[in-house]
Amino acid sequence: MDKDVKQQRDRFMALAFAVGDLLLEVDGNGTIRYAIGAGLSTVGVDTGELVGQSAAGLFAGSDRAVLRYLTTSVPEGHRRGPLQMDLPPGRGAAPVVVNAFRMPGPDRPLSIAVSGSEGAALHRMTGERDPVSGLLGLEAFTESVSAYIRRLGSARPPMAISFFHFDWESGAPDDEVLADLGAALRCQAFIDAAATVGTGRFGLVHASSTSADTIAEMLAAIVGGGEDGEPEAVTLAINPRLRVDEAVRAAIYGIHEFAARDSVAPDLSALATTLARRTTEVMRGDGALGRAIAGGDLQLVAMPIVSLDDHATARIELLVRQPAADAPENHHRFAEKLGAVYQFDLAMAGYAMAYIASTMGRKATRVGTNIMAESLLRDDVMAGLSDLLSAGPGDPGRLVFEVCIEESVINLDRLSDAFEVLKGLGAGVTLDRFGTSAASLHHLQGLAFDEIKFAGQWLRSAPRSPRNAALLEAMIGYASRLSIATTAMQVDSLALAANLAARGLSHGQGPAFGHPIPIDATRLTAVAATAGG
Repeated sequence: MDKDVKQQRDRFMALAFAVGDLLLEVDGNGTIRYAIGAGLSTVGVDTGELVGQSAAGLFAGSDRAVLRYLTTSVPEGHRRGPLQMDLPPGRGAAPVVVNAFRMPGPDRPLSIAVSGSEGAALHRMTGERDPVSGLLGLEAFTESVSAYIRRLGSARPPMAISFFHFDWESGAPDDEVLADLGAALRCQAFIDAAATVGTGRFGLVHASSTSADTIAEMLAAIVGGGEDGEPEAVTLAINPRLRVDEAVRAAIYGIHEFAARDSVAPDLSALATTLARRTTEVMRGDGALGRAIAGGDLQLVAMPIVSLDDHATARIELLVRQPAADAPENHHRFAEKLGAVYQFDLAMAGYAMAYIASTMGRKATRVGTNIMAESLLRDDVMAGLSDLLSAGPGDPGRLVFEVCIEESVINLDRLSDAFEVLKGLGAGVTLDRFGTSAASLHHLQGLAFDEIKFAGQWLRSAPRSPRNAALLEAMIGYASRLSIATTAMQVDSLALAANLAARGLSHGQGPAFGHPIPIDATRLTAVAATAGG
């Protein structure tokens, strides 16, 4: 076969294989040597002008590192992708989807297929990415893995979720290294599902045929070796024989369990064993949680929040405790690990409104309920809350949503819009657990809270740390200037309550003001049914 004909055949084979709107061939230096297809409508550059340009230059931010990594890392006969990638400002608002393939044979260029047709769907699946590393956050990663497993159904290939922990005691590497690290993880992952799940902690879903040790060696080479550059790895294999829902729940539980570990390095092997062994237990717990939510079997308690001036009850916080020996938040945490937290949040809001309806005619005490910030980013949750507050039982003006922020990177614009909807319906919005959660000054600047609740652990450390004491004083002053209420959590003595009042905090919550009061959830369910909620 004529050499030119063979080359043209190979090029169209690559285009057909990748199913893209634009096909590029890129040499070892990352320079585009050939281009065919719809360049202007796909990447904002006419196809005839692409040859000679840097392929990485077609993309924005951390996605340039992805292109550089693809250029040097894809072996012959292998494919990487699909990858969601952003274009520079002015070239197009929607992301594009990139697939890379290197034809078999020595010294073959990298074929890159770019498609705009799937961009919106892939973007909805993967969510927001860190601007430096290009990696997903914890919740977006969880949703990506869940969507991928559900989409494949019972025909899914053998896959695994691997986690890597760097002990960066001397500090995280610079942005360039983090970008290269993110690029490597994304290029090894199925459907671009790679994430940051904590400081120095990363995860991705990948083919079982690729070992976590191989990926760890690749990451170590990027970071640069040394004690801080050798990640420890753990893998959760997703058994192909598991039913789809079981596989989804096992994956979600594994991701959250890894992210929640305070100390990961010493017990990674034990963690892997635990995750594999607990699949059946997780499924059983998932079923119990679903039945509890649907059947109104949750054991509810009310915790008073009092004025620090006279200890009069200002409102109650409705919490769940099941079984009775557990701390109130444990059931909520389990729901979070199982990916059912948004259902749990909706159920608790319904209970809070039913409690408000059941106490009409009495002192109009406000009622607080926890809700995850990520839940408020879901359209189905906001629709449910809007219906509940506008047509449900009780006065929405007595309801306070205590927002838990667990992700440092979150869509503040969408969350702010959700706050406006809730406030427009009469509800209050509180920032929960400031000082120990991921909530930061960044969130306070971008979101309009009515109240800040300070974590008890952080408050107790203030007298022992000049920095914490100064920050607490500044935060109290900030709240006072903006007429934002302040509440101290976990106040365990009247002496501490007096100290906090002297510092300027307005409210307190904890054992010093009384034990949790049991609430009959069955009666609240009946109230909601009677009111048509």
